[in-house]
Amino acid sequence: MKKFIILSLVFFLFFAVSCDMSGKADGGGAGNQQKEYSSVIPSYERYKGERTVDLMAFWAPPADYESYRIMKDCGFTSVLIDNKYDAYSTDVRDRILNYCDALELNAYFPVSRDSTENIANVYGSLIGHDSFKGFYLDEPILKTHMHTMLQHVIEAENLREDLVFICNILGGYPDNDPAAFRWMFSSDEEFEANKHLIYDDYDEYLDDLCDNVIDEHANVRLSVSGAYPLLKDETEYGTSLSGGWLNGMGMNSELVKRKGLKRLNYFIQSTAFHNGGNVNYRRSVSEDDIRWQINICLTYGVTDISYFTYTSLTAPGPETDEGDTALIYWTDENDTSTYYPTDAYYAAKNVNEELSGFEYVYRSFEWQNVMFNKVTDCIETESNFDTAAGVASSNKRIKSIKSGDDLVTGCFVDENGYDGFMFTNFDNTYLSQNNNDINEITVNFAHCKKAVVYYRGERQVISTPNGVFNYGLKVGDSVFVIPVA
Repeated sequence: MKKFIILSLVFFLFFAVSCDMSGKADGGGAGNQQKEYSSVIPSYERYKGERTVDLMAFWAPPADYESYRIMKDCGFTSVLIDNKYDAYSTDVRDRILNYCDALELNAYFPVSRDSTENIANVYGSLIGHDSFKGFYLDEPILKTHMHTMLQHVIEAENLREDLVFICNILGGYPDNDPAAFRWMFSSDEEFEANKHLIYDDYDEYLDDLCDNVIDEHANVRLSVSGAYPLLKDETEYGTSLSGGWLNGMGMNSELVKRKGLKRLNYFIQSTAFHNGGNVNYRRSVSEDDIRWQINICLTYGVTDISYFTYTSLTAPGPETDEGDTALIYWTDENDTSTYYPTDAYYAAKNVNEELSGFEYVYRSFEWQNVMFNKVTDCIETESNFDTAAGVASSNKRIKSIKSGDDLVTGCFVDENGYDGFMFTNFDNTYLSQNNNDINEITVNFAHCKKAVVYYRGERQVISTPNGVFNYGLKVGDSVFVIPVA
């Protein structure tokens, strides 16, 4: 009898180990083993209002209550108060903070990359406002700017422990080309004397930011500005989309993942402008343009979105684009009655509302990487898909992907091991024949009988026979999919 019991135990243990090994062989890594694929439909409703995407307006609107109410009504949750027109004295800022207190808007104030004045001397009298959430510094370029920012970060910590410091870093850095920053110096002699302050490349730039600022101070939030992709096709580049836009985005997303940072803000283009000459000529935006930029950002794991710009004092003309610029057109900085919402405002309102219906789901997932599905040979795709930063060749949950047009797939996982995929149509909103073009995608998922689908903020659960998921994406569109076993 003892021998029989022992043999039975040995057989049972052998059978259990065999089953465990077969599960591992079939599924792969953590969160992707077949036995761990849940058949339970996930719910994230409990995170509504808690896990959010911060929507930031920059530049600030006129300093009256109605303009801030209009901004809140558009879906914005934060505003970056600026000094662009020297319009904001302490009294005016106090008034603005009263508006933000009443409307439950978060307000951030500017700190100059060249200023050494202690920010407590400027803002100390305002920190009693609940809406005063912190500071931001625009585009530190030189090594001295990093040092100045570090001092301001420390000052913010000392002013109030909960204040956030947003660093709007460059979206890219001309590698090994110090001449790109000659404009910052008044003479060739000054440029040569200070050339050592210019970083060699973007990697060195990001490393310095992390090693000396982000790694040491928990109140710093990473933000990326200056990478605005939507060009007029009359530029000397012969393209309507900035080359290398996704390369910089991949580098920054990889940085956030590697450092374990909780938030990443990205600026999107919401106005027409150019930097002189016949290059970098940014066009006015449509609703599809706004939706497309935000979808691409989310596909790369971006947690917060800033609009550049919310307001504009630039009259329509040859140096901007046809029609009004930005979301609010403010014709006279000395007269707060001269502003009005543009078509871009109502476009942004629609997109922001869509995002608000989905943000708590999206923010429940952590970004892993992206995958590209290249179909066309146009210069816009070639120049943006030619990057390895943050890009994976495959995902164990996906057997195959087919698409009628260029596609970017963001790969995510939540805290319970559910996979999430954001499929974003890369079809350029400017080049499309019309906005009714459809990018038909077919995804063959492993271990998938149904899928939870989020499209423009709306949720549905659909059947996926044999793991096959089909969807048609319009220009600028994206769909977030959670496969369920």
